[in-house]
Amino acid sequence: MIPIDKYKKIRNRILKDKGDLDFFGLILREDAPDVWDLVVSAPWAEADTWKALQYLSDVVKAELEPAEILQLSRVVLLEKGNPVLEALLSDHTVTGDDVAEYRDSTVGGIHFRHAYVLEAKSPVAAGASAA
Repeated sequence: MIPIDKYKKIRNRILKDKGDLDFFGLILREDAPDVWDLVVSAPWAEADTWKALQYLSDVVKAELEPAEILQLSRVVLLEKGNPVLEALLSDHTVTGDDVAEYRDSTVGGIHFRHAYVLEAKSPVAAGASAA
């Protein structure tokens, strides 16, 4: 079982430490053996992806128990313009304490068995907030 409340804490810590997140979610890919991808997109991550991955790894390790960390396959950073990110954001807006849950879906040509989206700002919503 994925500890969604702990991932909310991770998301909130990232928002406090680093600022904006365009996308933050957990995806269980069709071909993954019951391990999840933590998928993140953020303006601050694009400047230095290595530093961003290190930061995310440190936050995950600080918030999760070792057995919970073993549920993760990898951390994936998606840059603006990535077709998978654009597909994920195309009709989803999730902010605050909301969590969207999806099962057996295909997004951007990638089929996944299960997903939890804890933060997603559609390009329309992101443009409106920047104005």
